Amino acid sequence: METMHYDTVDKVLSELGSIRFDLDVKLIKEAEILHKKLQKEKEINEFIDSLAYVPNYKTIKKSVNILEEKVANAKEENVEIDPNIISKVNSTAARLIAERNLQFQMEKVSITASTHEDVKALEETYIQKAKATGVAAQYTDYAEIYLDKMKRNIRAREILDLLEQYPIREYPEPPEPEPKGKGKTAPPPPPKKKKKKEPPFPMPEWAKELNIVETEVKTLINLLTDKDGLELSDDFVKRSKDQFDRFKKEIAFRKDQEEQERLAAEAKKNKKGAAKKK
Repeated sequence: METMHYDTVDKVLSELGSIRFDLDVKLIKEAEILHKKLQKEKEINEFIDSLAYVPNYKTIKKSVNILEEKVANAKEENVEIDPNIISKVNSTAARLIAERNLQFQMEKVSITASTHEDVKALEETYIQKAKATGVAAQYTDYAEIYLDKMKRNIRAREILDLLEQYPIREYPEPPEPEPKGKGKTAPPPPPKKKKKKEPPFPMPEWAKELNIVETEVKTLINLLTDKDGLELSDDFVKRSKDQFDRFKKEIAFRKDQEEQERLAAEAKKNKKGAAKKK
């Protein structure tokens, strides 16, 4: 009895049952009570060990119910389960429920339809709870990878949305090449018409700095290198490439525009300087 080992107590009680001589009734009763207690605890421990890896998370709730029923049945039979085993039961149940909820959340929310709220819930609720309750690293590591894909998919969708909402601009026609043949007199240029003042280009707030526009375009290009992992559709890729072609022109136009503004400002400054010297 002092060994507190079920197999040992079970073996001795079986041997004593086959021997015909008087034994201390009180001691035998204590041994039988201990035997039943150790038997129940062994069953609970073995069931907990069987739950170290659960291949199908959909069976987890049933397994937790069975585990809790084993403890409840022991109490109904007036068997006092060791507090350490009760603690082990509780921690196992918490781990399994966290594992089940984590896997259910990832199955429920697809990468392509994920939102910032989904990201926050997975990161701050399900993954944190799983780690706190000791869920196996194979599940939490996979969840971290899934979370990263959700974040990058959302980022890609947001950038494409910004690019598609960027107003369309009319680009100036490239200058015509000079006519061939020397000695020919070029026709006089047509008289310049007074241009109407065009309204300012409706530049989106996010795109006022050209370097930010370039960064967003490059970021989307990089995200598309993992289009399969991020589950980006063929239509999404096509729309993105259409924007890349457009923004190649837009970025070149804005760079040229900025350079012209810089030269004009420099010329104005030089003109003022020359006027002061006079």
